[in-house]
Amino acid sequence: QELSPCPWGFGPWIFTEGMQHLAYPDAPPGALGHIGYSGCAVFALPEREISWAIHGPLTAADPWWQKSFAEISAAVLSSI
Repeated sequence: QELSPCPWGFGPWIFTEGMQHLAYPDAPPGALGHIGYSGCAVFALPEREISWAIHGPLTAADPWWQKSFAEISAAVLSSI
């Protein structure tokens, strides 16, 4: 099956100094992340040897993920 050109990337984000993402606004440099249009996300902090995935019930076209993913990421990091 052929896919039409895709306006978002298929690869992960590699966060650099000062870079912010709606779903993980406090990401330190070196963090890796990817948001899927299906409403899922994965993040990793290799320096802290932690990673997590979020499987959402709605697509990324719905604004729920912008607040929810940031809150979930903050909760994961504050728990370790």
